[in-house]
Formats: sequence, structure tokens, C-alpha cells
Amino acid sequence: MKIPSESMEFIVKNEFPTMSKEDIANKNNLNLSLRKSTLPFVISDLDYRLSHRGRAAYDHFSYRRVGNLTALEREGRGIPIIILHGTFSGSDCLIPLANSLQPFPIWLVDLPGFGRSPYHHSPDTIDGYINSVVDFILSFQSPVILVGHSFGGLIASQAMEKIQERIQQLILLQPVLHPARFSYRSSFLTKAFLSLMNKSMFKKKLLSTGSFINEHEVPDHYLDYVMEDLRSPRVRASTAEVMSALSKPNSFQLNLDRLDPNQLHVLWGDQDRDYSIPNLLERDHITLLPFGHQFPISHPEITAQWIQKWIE
Repeated sequence: MKIPSESMEFIVKNEFPTMSKEDIANKNNLNLSLRKSTLPFVISDLDYRLSHRGRAAYDHFSYRRVGNLTALEREGRGIPIIILHGTFSGSDCLIPLANSLQPFPIWLVDLPGFGRSPYHHSPDTIDGYINSVVDFILSFQSPVILVGHSFGGLIASQAMEKIQERIQQLILLQPVLHPARFSYRSSFLTKAFLSLMNKSMFKKKLLSTGSFINEHEVPDHYLDYVMEDLRSPRVRASTAEVMSALSKPNSFQLNLDRLDPNQLHVLWGDQDRDYSIPNLLERDHITLLPFGHQFPISHPEITAQWIQKWIE
């Protein structure tokens, strides 16, 4: 099962030595006892490590917990940029995009149930994501720039409606703003399908839906990340719940008419076969690119150039 022997010993042994931990705590006046509020993050972190064994740390980025979310943080100068990933993705997948954005402070958020963030367990799937992101943004002392890709674009849009005064600019990258395919309605069936997904199947699916234009655009590191991610029952369940929610029209209660034209920018890859430009977006806000749905992953430098242009 690839579980470290130390973890197995902790599970199966009636007694486990803790003197070394207690010595460190006493020496440095630390409280190292496990709190109930921390336990979901400990479990999510262990789950991430078991799914992504051997994944290296990223230069200039460090993991931080803010509210109910974890994020990769990079220090910088200027207004903070918060980036939300889509489904079949995580904060790790957007590192190349973040590295092309200089010199701003960057926060790559793991949405609930993905990466190292625990699931929100809210009665309403979409509201749970929105409220987690709103709380994250409110933790900052000044307004932020909010960037959302795909499903993250939907969450960013709805967060903007709740706390418009705290978001200086909203930048949407291929936002999902209309219902997904009806075939995703059953989270149970989607979860079962994801447990059987292999790398070849996933790649064919990406190409057939226009997520990428051709095989050369699909980064191997992205395929590997998703396959590792889907080892986790937590991530499979979160993905299935999100896809089910996205197939329902009541998940898209949006009104972006109140936004200042300079506050909203949209990048849209016109090779996407699954989603189309929603009617609620005015054409003046939209910049078309000759790419597929996952262009922030296949073309991070070009995506960063547009973001940088709007910010500056």
C-alpha cells in the first residue's frame, strides 16, 4: 500500500514513544498537542503525500493554511494575486503560470477537497466553495486580484458578487458559467469511473473535449499529477461532487452586470468543445485565444502576459 512503516507502527502498536516530541516541546515552550480543528488538515496532508509520493518542494513557494484552505504562497511586491484552479487540477499545476507573473505576491489556492485542503462538508456544494474563498480573501488587509480558471472561474465570479469591494480586479480564464454535461449528474457513477481512469483514457478525454489541441500540448507533468491525484478517494469524491453540481442549472446564479468594465477581464480559448462563451458575458470583456480549455496549463507564459498587461 506504500504506507511508510512509521505510519503503520503508529496505527497498530498499543504504545508509541512520544518522549522525543515532548522534549522538543518543553525545550522550546511549544504546544504540540493535536487540536480537533487541525485534524482534517493533517489527514488531507497525509493523503496528499501518499498520493503524490516523491513530489518535490517548489522553489520560492511555501505552504500556508488560511482559514479552511491551504495555499502555495510566494512573497513579492504589490497587490496580492489569488489564483483558483479548476477540476482535474490543483495549486501545483499552476506553478508555471505563477512563475511567469513577476514580481507580485502570489497565492495558489487548493480548493476544498483538492490538494492539501480538506473538503468543506457544506450542505450545498457550490456555496461551500464560495464561502471558503470569501473567508480566504477577507483574511487580507487590502484588496486583491482574483484569478479563476474553469471551475475556479465560477467560484471567483460568485465570490466577487459577495465582496466586490475587496476585489480590485476579476480575471477569468475559461470560466465554467453554464451547466456541464448531464452525464455528470450522478456523483456515484462519476466517482466509480474516476477510480478506473488511466493515463491513456484521460489523455484521450482531454483531446476529445478540446482541453488541449493536440498531444504535444499536453504536459506529462500534468498527466502524472492528475493520475496521482485520482489515487485519493478524497479527491475522487470531491471531483465527482463538483461535476455533479456543475451539471445543475441552479449552480449558476450569476449577475456580473454591476461590475465596472475595468474590473472584469476574460481569456477564452476558442478550441474548447465542452463549453461555450456564456451569454451573460459582454464581448468587450473577452479576449479570444486559439487554444483549448486548459490553456493556463499548456500556455502559461502567454496567459501570464495577458494577466500582467491587465494588472499593470
